[in-house]
Amino acid sequence: MENHRPARWLVIVAAVTFLVFLLAETRSLTLTAVVIGAIAAFIVYQNYQSNTPAGSRCLKCGEPMSSTARWCKSCGSASWTRN
Repeated sequence: MENHRPARWLVIVAAVTFLVFLLAETRSLTLTAVVIGAIAAFIVYQNYQSNTPAGSRCLKCGEPMSSTARWCKSCGSASWTRN
């Protein structure tokens, strides 16, 4: 079974190279800090999204439902939505 994720050292080398070239080309520490902040915010957001379970909820009563449920056990409704 293959691991399709790149090696951690390769990601670190690419990130450092990117930051060096960005700082050298823009000559602006502020712009470089904004780009780093945006990338960090994106990474945090992606990690948060992957850690929240994608379940279902009833539209009428809001009761959590299993992913294979066809109707709500509380109110009997067949209307549901993804979290």
